[in-house]
Amino acid sequence: MKKTIITAIAVVFTVICFANPLPAVNERVLKNFKATFKAAEEVKWAEHESHYSVSFTLSSIQTRVNYDKEGNILSSSRSYAPALLPLHVYNAVTKRFGGKTLFGVTEVADDKNVLYVIKMYDDKKWYTLHADAEGNTEVTDKYQRADIGLLKK
Repeated sequence: MKKTIITAIAVVFTVICFANPLPAVNERVLKNFKATFKAAEEVKWAEHESHYSVSFTLSSIQTRVNYDKEGNILSSSRSYAPALLPLHVYNAVTKRFGGKTLFGVTEVADDKNVLYVIKMYDDKKWYTLHADAEGNTEVTDKYQRADIGLLKK
């Protein structure tokens, strides 16, 4: 009986280890990641043909970073609460869309640009808003709310 339990545990452990094998991330990329994101938690790597991507949590913010094979950051995205927007962007959005409730933000950045994709809603619709680093805004999508009554202000 003891032998059967030990064998079963070994099989389960082996399946877990090999079901989702970690990609072989090169040392330069790992070194740069560890130097930049020392407090990263829940780290998950993926290897692509031309780059690596890593998803992790940092200070309760879901983050994804794409690295080239030399260890340089290509782009990043972070998802967080609207209150964490830069103050001038937050002010521009709340000033222009004061009657709407801000729901969530995805910040997308590369070496040239930062874009804030903001989800917000009112009593009848969901909106997707794009804002740039200067606070310029544009509504890109509007959807009829199917959840009326589920989300309370």
